Amino acid sequence: MTNLTGTLYAKYVYERLEASIVENEFGFIVYNSKGEDAFIIEMYIDDSVRSTGKGKALLALFCDRCKQNGIKRITANIFLADKNSSDTLAKSIATGFKVFQAHNGCISVIKGVE
Repeated sequence: MTNLTGTLYAKYVYERLEASIVENEFGFIVYNSKGEDAFIIEMYIDDSVRSTGKGKALLALFCDRCKQNGIKRITANIFLADKNSSDTLAKSIATGFKVFQAHNGCISVIKGVE
């Protein structure tokens, strides 16, 4: 997997959002980190490769980067009003995330970095 940190979108993420990105030819994960925690702001997998394992592989790449940087926990929010939110929740649970909070149409998930 290639880490495309020099893309225009990656530059935007760094400059505008003050966030970091893990990106390859199939998708990206935009995240913030502080101390031992990382928060996934958004994750996108091209629809032509969904349900092929490419998203799981990108998440594994992200987890490896987190581990290298001393991150112990990854959290994310899933907004129920978003398109495909039920698929997102199911795939999150299938990749080791656990629900730790639900409030006002938002489900928060957490995963330990191993």
